Amino acid sequence: MENRNVFPAWSLSADEALRTLETSREGLSRKEVAFRLKHFGENTLVREKRFTLPGLLAKQFASPLIFILIMATALTIFLREWVDTTVILLAILVNAGLGFYQEFRAENALEKLNTYVRERARSVRDGREEEIDSALLVPGDIIHVAYGQRIPADARIIEVNNLSTDESVLTGESLPVHKDAATVSEGVDVSDRTSMVHAGTLVVEGAGMAVVTATDSHTEIGRIAELVSTTHETKTPLQRALARMAWFIFLVVAVLAGLIFFLGLSRGESVFEMLLMAAAISVGAVPEALPIALTVILAVGLERLAKRKGVMRNLAAAETLGSATVVMTDKTGTLTEANMKLVDIFPRAELIGKEHTGSFSEDEREVLEGALWGADVTIENPEDAHKDWRFLGRPFEVSVMRGAHERGIDVQAFIDARESPLLVFNSTNKFSIVRGTHDEKSAYFVIGAPDILLAR
Repeated sequence: MENRNVFPAWSLSADEALRTLETSREGLSRKEVAFRLKHFGENTLVREKRFTLPGLLAKQFASPLIFILIMATALTIFLREWVDTTVILLAILVNAGLGFYQEFRAENALEKLNTYVRERARSVRDGREEEIDSALLVPGDIIHVAYGQRIPADARIIEVNNLSTDESVLTGESLPVHKDAATVSEGVDVSDRTSMVHAGTLVVEGAGMAVVTATDSHTEIGRIAELVSTTHETKTPLQRALARMAWFIFLVVAVLAGLIFFLGLSRGESVFEMLLMAAAISVGAVPEALPIALTVILAVGLERLAKRKGVMRNLAAAETLGSATVVMTDKTGTLTEANMKLVDIFPRAELIGKEHTGSFSEDEREVLEGALWGADVTIENPEDAHKDWRFLGRPFEVSVMRGAHERGIDVQAFIDARESPLLVFNSTNKFSIVRGTHDEKSAYFVIGAPDILLAR
């Protein structure tokens, strides 16, 4: 297991890959999962280092104008001009405080958002399939992949049913890649590893089972993420213009203060008086209100964005959005609970649109039981009370299973007796075919889009 991310799993048979990863089709034990998670770490891609309070505070003093004010503060302290020192320090602190407050709020909101948006995966552990956070996957885990799912880690296919994935994020090829469990040559490129599914790619057809071979930065998408993470931040036009102006002011002030200081000495003035004069010129020439004014203006912009539920990482980002003249979006504007529910059942077409009586008829039961044969759903906690059962699977199929469960149908019997579908639902056919037993007779159940089925 030491070099689990090095061996070419695609060139091994499914059984050889399982042996190499020291696992089985029943999945890993929880004890082994805990050990591997500690050894290999979480299945997360390279992320920018989390902000720290000292770093965020130090960032507020990186402006050249602030640097000039700090130099002036040091000079006034040396000359014991406490009023000037207090005024300049207040200007510095107000600017740093506003910037720190706004950026801390933005960074904190992004951190909370990152913990909320987490991928889920269906994994087999101790012989039972369950839904887990994909960050907790480890090499050797058995995962269930199905239509519409994002692959959570690089994995070697061990079972497949008409499986195809969109790997354009890795290869740039827009056509789906058909997958199977057959071995391929060790030296093939990523695009030709048909016995592998890769993290970040999307299942566009079929379903299958696979064993995880690589996680986190050792996946193919992880290697790309590592390259992207090495890029450097680019300053905005406003930041570049402000820096140029600040250094210009700094040089002009330094030259003028130096000239006045030495001219005064040449006329016989005291060193103390000329230092005080140089400090006064320096402070007077520096537009100390400019950093504060910019901070306030950008902070007002961020506050307005925040009221509209917009989260921006730092103050300078407000300039970027403020410079935009056209914003193109692809959003319908709908809001959902992300909780699909079975609302009603219409056994016959002529009943569609009519008011429902609220009772559960035998015709409706027959339709619902037929739909259960095509629902690829498992129960995460079968040992709990029936009312507390949690169903795992695609949202539509889960809603059918939950609706049947609420109507008193023994859904566990259908899950235990369900056979592998003869035709898996996909975006091309838009229907599935599965064989089951109904009224002690073997039957075929076809489930899919009404317009497609009626046309056939």
